[in-house]
Amino acid sequence: MKRVQALALVGLALIAALVLWLARTADRPPPLPADPIHRDWDGADDCLDCHGPGRSAERRPDHPLGHDCRRCHFLEPSASDRGR
Repeated sequence: MKRVQALALVGLALIAALVLWLARTADRPPPLPADPIHRDWDGADDCLDCHGPGRSAERRPDHPLGHDCRRCHFLEPSASDRGR
């Protein structure tokens, strides 16, 4: 009976770890691409040049209000940064 209990405990621990991992990764804002345009980012005004109302890459209608872009979005590491 102890083996069944140990397996059940391990199974529950794995399920709990999966749930915690999913909770941490769900609904995260996308990172800024590691391209020259985004790498030289200098503030929300730069973002709104492309992502502002009526611009070429306008934010989705369900995007939260606010112009503190880096509060949620982060710079994705470049390929050379990932190789370190």
